[in-house]
Amino acid sequence: GGAGAGAGAAGASGAGAPKRQYYHSKTSLPMAEGEEAVDSDDDWDEAWIGQQSERLIDDFEDVSLEEKEFMKLWNRHVRQFRVYADSNVPRACDLFSRLHGETIRARGLRHNYLLHLCNLWDNALLTA
Repeated sequence: GGAGAGAGAAGASGAGAPKRQYYHSKTSLPMAEGEEAVDSDDDWDEAWIGQQSERLIDDFEDVSLEEKEFMKLWNRHVRQFRVYADSNVPRACDLFSRLHGETIRARGLRHNYLLHLCNLWDNALLTA
């Protein structure tokens, strides 16, 4: 079939699949023919979200430097390992301890981490 003037137009003989216009799932911009195969949620750069989050944490005036440092470390962790549901929190804490335990110890953030774990427990996200 030939290409018609508009989306959905079939060739002159009426045979063939209609031509379709695809749009990118994140930007909503029209995609060129063949690009639809590469549209993926994995190709999105979310680094700016982390940077903005850390700037907002830095703006807190009633929070200690250690608390800010711990919040940034935890937020980076949950963004990287995608904690989508409450049931993911215990595993995220275990992994956080394994990956960042030395950093927590070296930077004196143990108290902040323990308070964070208590807060998670108080909100029924961790069990004893």
